[in-house]
Amino acid sequence: MLLFLFLTLRRLASRSIQPIIDITKKAEIITKDNLNERLPSSRYKDEINSLSVSINHLLERVEKGVLREKQFTSDASHELRTPLAILKGNFEVLIRKPRPQEEYVEKIKDGIVIIDKLNAILDQLLTLARLQKNASVDEEVDLIFLVSDIVTSISEQYPNRSIQLENKIYEKLYINANEKSTAIIIENLVQNAIKYSPVEKTIKLILEQGTDGIHLYIVDQGIGISDADLAKIYQPFFRGGSHELGRINGAGLGLSIVKKLCDIYKINISIHSEKGKGTTIVLLFPPAILHS
Repeated sequence: MLLFLFLTLRRLASRSIQPIIDITKKAEIITKDNLNERLPSSRYKDEINSLSVSINHLLERVEKGVLREKQFTSDASHELRTPLAILKGNFEVLIRKPRPQEEYVEKIKDGIVIIDKLNAILDQLLTLARLQKNASVDEEVDLIFLVSDIVTSISEQYPNRSIQLENKIYEKLYINANEKSTAIIIENLVQNAIKYSPVEKTIKLILEQGTDGIHLYIVDQGIGISDADLAKIYQPFFRGGSHELGRINGAGLGLSIVKKLCDIYKINISIHSEKGKGTTIVLLFPPAILHS
């Protein structure tokens, strides 16, 4: 009887730890090259199954992060390689034979434009890298003052553009965020509205308070965004085409930076657009601290 009891308990113990052995074996073969693999689930809804499901969810998040990093690295290398190739080509043309001074000046000016573009790309890449490393909610930001200051600054930068602020909030208010990061969000969105709108069209910023928080509307009467482009609008280095306004300058990182900052500070961003009729971007800030 004792022998029978021993063998029975041993068999039961072996069966009970078999799922752990299976999970361990599977985990040992998962590397960065096969992150699509998943741990086996238990037939029973027990703690071991919960552990397996949780680890699978973790692997899924890691896999998505690695794929994003690979895509970003590929896009970044492409964006940097193209202007460098153009710059090299210009220099090779110049040294093949003596040329008039005017041609040297023209090629050097083209090179300066390319270098400025490279600097802009590198600045935005560094901004993205800093956003991924750390983010802190460390101050109260006077939102009305900040938006007003940005409108004044951009209006001075583009004196031929009409940029209007409509403030429907009559109390002083603060949001919990980082002032510089919040300014980057708003400035990038207003700069985009300027890029994709004809010179004669007005760009409006509207501040109003709702039951769910503070709304900032950035409204333009520009060329609008197609449904296909809207689906890719936050991808790094994506730039929408513009037959109406010609080539649009930029590295295609602005909205990617905006989205990351909005996620960090729990700011909801939504974009509503119709091709040929303009775009409205809505920033919803969490309920603010009001001061009369």
